[in-house]
Amino acid sequence: GEVLSIDQFGSYALIYDALNPQVIVQFCAVRLKKLIIYDIDHNSQLVETLRKFLNNRGNSYKTARDMNMSFSGFKYRLSRIEEISGQDLRNTQEFYNLSLALDILDLMGAEAVLGAGI
Repeated sequence: GEVLSIDQFGSYALIYDALNPQVIVQFCAVRLKKLIIYDIDHNSQLVETLRKFLNNRGNSYKTARDMNMSFSGFKYRLSRIEEISGQDLRNTQEFYNLSLALDILDLMGAEAVLGAGI
């Protein structure tokens, strides 16, 4: 995978530097570990779908178009993400937390997140 620098994370760097790395990984694992495992087990791309959705600020139509998916197929995928992760993508705080968790995943790597005991 790509090597990332803490500088790439802007203001998040303050949070990452101030916290115990285990706490950071745990925060991410609680939100994404089940999705990562599902993607591995089913050769799917739910984490990447979530990333694109969040990067598009929750715009389902734009994300479906960007991913060359039908809108109904994309909505089904979002419902699977919510079901597997236990997160409500309509909740502003959860939306933010998932975005932060994806940044942590990029910084710490899937191996660290999968190794977290949750």
